[in-house]
Amino acid sequence: MGTSKEINVEETAATEPGLVVLPLRLKDSTPSFEELNIPVLVVNPETQEDFEACLALLAQATGTEERGAALLSCYHEKMQEARELVKDLERPSVYFSSSSDYFSTCTASMYQNDLIGAAGGRNVSESLEDGYWKVVSPEEILEWNPQYMFFTADAEYSREDILADEALSAVDAVKNGNVFRFPSVIEAWDYPTPSSVLGVLWLTHMLHPEVYSMEQYLEEAGDFYSEFFGISVTDQQLGV
Repeated sequence: MGTSKEINVEETAATEPGLVVLPLRLKDSTPSFEELNIPVLVVNPETQEDFEACLALLAQATGTEERGAALLSCYHEKMQEARELVKDLERPSVYFSSSSDYFSTCTASMYQNDLIGAAGGRNVSESLEDGYWKVVSPEEILEWNPQYMFFTADAEYSREDILADEALSAVDAVKNGNVFRFPSVIEAWDYPTPSSVLGVLWLTHMLHPEVYSMEQYLEEAGDFYSEFFGISVTDQQLGV
C-alpha cells in the first residue's frame, strides 16, 4: 500500500478496510480516508509507554481486548525477565544507528533507547533528547567510544561498511568486531511492535550471554510466534 514514508490511498481503499492505522508522520492522509468514510487511527508509539497505550487502543478498536491483554501481559513478562537478568550487571555502552546512515543515531525520546536499557545496555546517545534520529559526526562516536554498535534490520548499509570505515577504526566496537545488524527476516524487532520484546531478549543475549543463552532465546522466540502468530519459525527466519 506504500512505504513507511507514504501510503497509497486509492490502493488501500480498494481493499475495503474496516480500519486504517497510520503513523503520525502520515497523518496528512487522514482527510483523504475520511472523505471515503474509512475510519482512521493515527498512532505514534515511539516510546515504550506510548507503544503499550497504542497496543491497548488497537485491541479496543478491533474488538480483541482479551487477546490484546494477553499479548501485553506476555510483553511485560518478557521485559521484566530481561530486567531481572541484568539488574546487577555492568552495563556496556551501545550505539544504535538508523536504516539510512550509520552516522544517524537514536535519541532518548525513541523506543530504541528504552530497548537498550531493558537489555542491560547504556545508550551512548541518550544525552540527545529532542526529536528522533539525529546525525552525528565520527568524532562524536569516537568520543562516546561505544563497546557495541547495532543497526536496524532494514539498514541500507552492511556490517562490513561500518568495519571498513577508517573514520570509525579507533572505536572499541569496531576494533573488537562488536558490530551487529538487528535480526529477524520476518519483521523488524528494533521498532515499537509487540515482537520488539524479542529484540530485547536477543540484545540481552548479545550484551550478557553469561546470563541468557542463545538456546533460551530461540525457545522463547519460537513460543512467542506459535502463541500469537500461530506459526512455526526457523532459526533462519529469526535471522540468527
